[in-house]
Amino acid sequence: MSESRKSIVADLTVGMLVAFAVYLLNQDQGHSLMHKLSDCFFVAAVVLLGSGGLRFCTSRGALDMVGYGFKTVGDFFTKAGRMDGPDEDYFAYCQRKAEERKPFAHFLIAGLGYLGLSVIFLIANMVIGA
Repeated sequence: MSESRKSIVADLTVGMLVAFAVYLLNQDQGHSLMHKLSDCFFVAAVVLLGSGGLRFCTSRGALDMVGYGFKTVGDFFTKAGRMDGPDEDYFAYCQRKAEERKPFAHFLIAGLGYLGLSVIFLIANMVIGA
């Protein structure tokens, strides 16, 4: 199995665990089964799509400045106040992070799958409930 398929299967598993947890937490709400399933899959979709969105922003370098700031502050405290400059400047840090970027599409694919399931169960709830 390829690495991307393993990532998608892992994300689908995480989504299923989230959906199962939401189902267990909402058992006493008095809603129909279709309503509960729609809610479960929607929460799983939001978690996965939100993770994918954050990974997308990170892959484009949106959080590099925050990471560099934390790294610089951490270096200041771990070097015990030595007066030499940082190990690498911001530009070098951004280039190094750009080479280490990881793919993000597997989050979005799994999230869209759960969103599709949520819409299917929502429509089924509307048809059965009407």
